[in-house]
Amino acid sequence: TISQAIKEYGNIAEESILQELIQLENMGVWKYMDNNEIQNVIKQGAVLLPATTIIKMKHNANNEPERLKTRIAVCGNFELQNDNIEYESPTTSIAIILLILDYAAREKLKLSTIDITGAYLNGDAKTSHYMQLNKTISNILVKYNLTLNKYLTPSKTLVVKLLKSLYGLRESGRIWYELLSNTLVEYGLKR
Repeated sequence: TISQAIKEYGNIAEESILQELIQLENMGVWKYMDNNEIQNVIKQGAVLLPATTIIKMKHNANNEPERLKTRIAVCGNFELQNDNIEYESPTTSIAIILLILDYAAREKLKLSTIDITGAYLNGDAKTSHYMQLNKTISNILVKYNLTLNKYLTPSKTLVVKLLKSLYGLRESGRIWYELLSNTLVEYGLKR
């Protein structure tokens, strides 16, 4: 939990959380909602999805602690099912991966991989989702930016409208797949 991480790692945990929150803000992942906006969307039947925070110590090749990594995600399992949205995203089968590795080995080709930081955060949300940040995360954000005080709910949490796809949403994988596919097609590749 966040409390355990802060207890164990102190300021390093808070800095890691703040770093993740700043990345999310800089990428325009959400918009803060005031209490009137929150009440209006709840009256319209919206569900406030809880946020979850994953904090993990990353280790180097020698298994020595390197840095603390935080990921804020939405608990998409609380989403209402929408039959008009396609959630599935294609994945590569192990057989295809083995075929590529075999071909590369036979042809003595060099393979490379890439890791796209915050990949899901690049895709725009296709439907409206509202997420309630917990008290600890809300307090860290308010401490970082005092103007957010006006968005605190009576329970001292912040509620945000998601503008981008976020880890945990059911359709995030599909949104990322479509964005990546369309971008690759724009560069001349074919499906």
